[in-house]
Amino acid sequence: MALKNRIVASLLLAAAVPVSGSTALAQTGVQQTTNRGTWETVQSPAVQDSSQLIRPADPVSTSNQTFNAGTSNYYNSYPNPQEQVESGAPVQGSVGDQEVPFSRPTPPQIESDTPPAGNVQNFFEGHEHVQDLSGLLPGRFENTKYKWYGFARLDAIYDFNPIGTTDMFVTSSIPIPQGEGQNFVLTPRYTRLGFDTETPWEACNWTIKTRIEMDFFNGNRSGAFGSFPIRLRFAWVDFGPFLIGQAASLFMDYDVFPNVLDYEGPPGMVLMRQPIAAIRVPLGCRTKIAMGIEQPYSDIQWFDGANWVLNPGSGIVTTAGADRNIQDVPDLTGNWRYTGDFGHLQVAGIARKISFLSGAGLADDEFGYGANLTGTWHPWAHFMGCPSGEGASPLQKSRFLWQYASGEGINRYIQDVNGLGLDAAFDPATGLDLIRASGWFMSYEHWWSQKWASVLSYGVSETELDDTTLPANTYARADYITANLIWLPVERMGVGLEYMFGSRENRDGQTGEANRIQMAFQYKF
Repeated sequence: MALKNRIVASLLLAAAVPVSGSTALAQTGVQQTTNRGTWETVQSPAVQDSSQLIRPADPVSTSNQTFNAGTSNYYNSYPNPQEQVESGAPVQGSVGDQEVPFSRPTPPQIESDTPPAGNVQNFFEGHEHVQDLSGLLPGRFENTKYKWYGFARLDAIYDFNPIGTTDMFVTSSIPIPQGEGQNFVLTPRYTRLGFDTETPWEACNWTIKTRIEMDFFNGNRSGAFGSFPIRLRFAWVDFGPFLIGQAASLFMDYDVFPNVLDYEGPPGMVLMRQPIAAIRVPLGCRTKIAMGIEQPYSDIQWFDGANWVLNPGSGIVTTAGADRNIQDVPDLTGNWRYTGDFGHLQVAGIARKISFLSGAGLADDEFGYGANLTGTWHPWAHFMGCPSGEGASPLQKSRFLWQYASGEGINRYIQDVNGLGLDAAFDPATGLDLIRASGWFMSYEHWWSQKWASVLSYGVSETELDDTTLPANTYARADYITANLIWLPVERMGVGLEYMFGSRENRDGQTGEANRIQMAFQYKF
């Protein structure tokens, strides 16, 4: 009997040990080895707040409150990477005092101060602008903060007249002579996706910021196929005074892009995103200067004795003995900017070398240059003496936006004529001649209420061809008018209706016109 009792007690003890051991391992999160291999157990919260994984809405900005395709200003779709937050997210790779293998990330933990969800329609009040997601990634990035952003969008466009671009209003694509015809298109190409990071560099007391942003304005035109390849918009690194990568040209001013539904915007606007290396220096609390070098390209045409030849899209000619455009010196750009309580003012300049090399090996160079004056102004806020910041009334948020650019050999930077070979023209009889160009526009953005706004714009792009021997059908001028109504029904959602009129005039005086109605629906995330 004693032996039997000892056997039963031994069996009970053997059965109890693994149970208590597995419980302890589960509580500490350390590894446990079984006959199925090595695995880990971590304690997860009873309820996971999924809102912590959603990028918050940006605070309302007086300069970026509606939406447009060109700059995505709807609720400031270009989030400011300089905004920093303190984050208490769990650090990847540890649970308690125990190290956890990096084969599986630590689950996010609910914070004690996380507010409960409400029952009202717009309960989402937003979290920090840059969230620390290092605990969700398979790597030791505990000092890096991450943010994704973008919007999904669908546009319905109806053209009353023929135009070569069915999903953006490019006045230079209006055909001359022009026939009859209408067109309707639904397009999601304006949809956009971006990703930002911030990493502190303690040795220099800087923050290293990066951005990669894409849209789908590439490849197939709307109506031909139902899919659209990704296109890179931005890919830059920003640290201290330095900006390196694919970014907006220093010769342009994104803050004056009007809140139009159309992707293109005014034809005379200076707009260029390209590889750049820049340095920015503050001159006080309100003033700063920037200087940089940018990707060059001689956007020219030349006469080969029989026809005018437009430079190839790649800018590279490798055929032996063939005429070609040359780009061997980066464009030099810079700007001075003042920001006040009721708007801003910017003066930008550019200097560039434009070159042509004949098939016989004879080179011809010209010095291109230009200036660009831009600004915004909140007139009603100014007259009332109330800064147009957060909490401003609809009238105080209303503003003017403008630009005037002029120079020789700068058409590559004016968006309506970019790629048309109108920086300069080469004729063997006269040599390489720079082409003078100018572009300007004025917009007024009026807020009827906190949810309704309208934008009225007028712009012109003009190219002077008198000193060239270019053909009679060469683009010489474009006019552009838009008027819209934008409704913001709920947070991060926008609906708009816009009318556009455009005209094109050639060197010989022939003209063509286009009329368009565009509707847009956009939801930002």
